[in-house]
Amino acid sequence: MEIFERDWSESFWHYPPVVGERGYVGSATTMRDAEQFWFYDPDVNDPDDTVAFPLRREPRGFRIFWWFGKLANGTRISPGNYTMRFAALRPYGNPNISDHWDIMYREVDNIQVLPYNGTSNSTQIYRRPRR
Repeated sequence: MEIFERDWSESFWHYPPVVGERGYVGSATTMRDAEQFWFYDPDVNDPDDTVAFPLRREPRGFRIFWWFGKLANGTRISPGNYTMRFAALRPYGNPNISDHWDIMYREVDNIQVLPYNGTSNSTQIYRRPRR
């Protein structure tokens, strides 16, 4: 999962991406063992215990990734608007060719990162409506 500047498009793709070039901000991270949990519990989960993208040799199937704003270089992303690219290289694909990647469809072109205050989380409990 890569993070790019707001107006980035697939035509700017270049492999390997270099921070500061062609709109590339950096690789995201995911909380280690995120797929073992259905919700975030600050008493159990450590958002700083992360694994950096790109992940290699991942099995096919359903996966869960939790991103708390940490980049692969250890810094936290600055508030602002960004483009997120989540893709998997096809078997025997050439990483230099954009068409050789399966890119996750996004309903929105950009994400907005809000200032981090470190005192609360952004999770919300959803309950089934009563009948």
